[in-house]
Amino acid sequence: EESERRAPQRSPLPRRRQRRGPGSGGPGNRQQGDSSPARWEARPPRHMSPDRRSSSSSSSSPMGSGASKTDARQRRTANSRSASASSSASEPGNFRDFVLSRLPEGCSPEEAMEKYQEHERRAKQRRDARAARAAERARVAAEQKAEEWRRKAEQAVGKVQGLSVFFDMYHPLSHLRTYDLRLRAAHHQAEAFVQDMAKGCFQGLAFYAQDANGERVVLSPASGLGEKPHFVLDPDVNTVLLRGVRPTVSVWDIYDAAAECPGFLTLSWTDPTGCDFLRDVRLRFASAEAAGQALQQIAGEAVLSAGAALAQPASNHAGLMLPPEMSHPDRVRKDEELAATILRQLDAVTGVPPETTRAVLDAEGTTVQKLDLSILYLRRVHHFCFYGAAWCRDAWELRQRCGPLLVRDPVAEPPVEGEWAEKHDWRLRKFASTITLERPRVLGCDDEPVATKCEELVGTLTLRIAEGRFKCGECQKLFKGPEYVRKHVRKAHAHLLEKLRQEAHADAARAAFVEESSSIGGMKLEIEVA
Repeated sequence: EESERRAPQRSPLPRRRQRRGPGSGGPGNRQQGDSSPARWEARPPRHMSPDRRSSSSSSSSPMGSGASKTDARQRRTANSRSASASSSASEPGNFRDFVLSRLPEGCSPEEAMEKYQEHERRAKQRRDARAARAAERARVAAEQKAEEWRRKAEQAVGKVQGLSVFFDMYHPLSHLRTYDLRLRAAHHQAEAFVQDMAKGCFQGLAFYAQDANGERVVLSPASGLGEKPHFVLDPDVNTVLLRGVRPTVSVWDIYDAAAECPGFLTLSWTDPTGCDFLRDVRLRFASAEAAGQALQQIAGEAVLSAGAALAQPASNHAGLMLPPEMSHPDRVRKDEELAATILRQLDAVTGVPPETTRAVLDAEGTTVQKLDLSILYLRRVHHFCFYGAAWCRDAWELRQRCGPLLVRDPVAEPPVEGEWAEKHDWRLRKFASTITLERPRVLGCDDEPVATKCEELVGTLTLRIAEGRFKCGECQKLFKGPEYVRKHVRKAHAHLLEKLRQEAHADAARAAFVEESSSIGGMKLEIEVA
């Protein structure tokens, strides 16, 4: 009993193994032949703060105080972040939790409400500050990513600016020709539509489902003007397809060659695909004979380097059937008014003569017949899908985005308007309020920045050789005053001013490419840039 009472009491705390050096003494040093276990150093209690625990462990670390302090600082930072996150997560979510966890006993209701409101105000400030920091980090990251893409676009523009595909997509003169082509096509289609109306070609028009199979509607094959009741016009009818047009060939070179063929109507082209920037070009003609003659003529053009063939129209067309609510008489009446409004606006922005617009809208018939005639006019003339509220560039894009057409459900008792009809009405009214088709801006010698460069060039070419005697620096012709030299340069050396205008257009094309390609995924001409 006496020996047990004198024996040292072992600490209840866990001990850490501390290996001592070979020259250190003490009971913790294991000597040769000593089978006693090594001593365990007491660990700091678990309830100690992270700072004290780190300082305790760093004092006995064999790595020295510098590394231990660095590790301790990193642990304190991580612990503080986790503590702040846990504190924000453990904040009381309502007044009851706040009173039970934050207020002492005996607190009056007025004081409790005042403190809770102050707590809510500070919590909101903390949430707003965290949201602002997150938004700032996202903004900085987005700016860095945009700058990276802008750098890639600026490097890529030097590799593609000499290609014809670059001119077709970004040059202001190409945009102007595209605008003029769209207007000419609308005028021609509107005139042809009115002529077909006068001939009675659209008798039996009705956009109702005939052969329904679930939500798919099987339509009749398209030939010529299409067949009733839907008069679906396939854009591939009487069309020459050029596959794999090289990027060194401009679509306007193809247009100029096709314009010499009889019966040519319009053309369309796809965006470049792959690293070779190949495109497909479609040329549409008034008849099958005209398309065949054009195929023989265009196929002999070696510069195209494309596979030319007649496009194959689809054997049948499948559209979609609208919800039954779109067949309600009240909905049909509203759609007839909306279709007439959009038809007037599109005719106005494309320059269709007003008498053509009145001929379509003043046609005799029921409300359903007037609506269907307006829908057909919008599709054929303006490539506009009424029920999809989509205004497309050409008939091929309309078919790709919206299909051949959408038809109504011939239900006997259609339901009243629902969610689909409300969204349809909102889409059309929004489109009607934003219809615009502006003519692309082409720079002239009097427009900036061309005007300033022209004045600088004229000033450089105006040389004063004596009092009241000036000469042109380009052709050495003499004049009495500088104003005569200015007129002479603008008239006799207009090619020098035209060169400045072309350089300004090239700068605008490069800027458009960089602006479009600066967004993630916005580069249509895929260029490998380191």
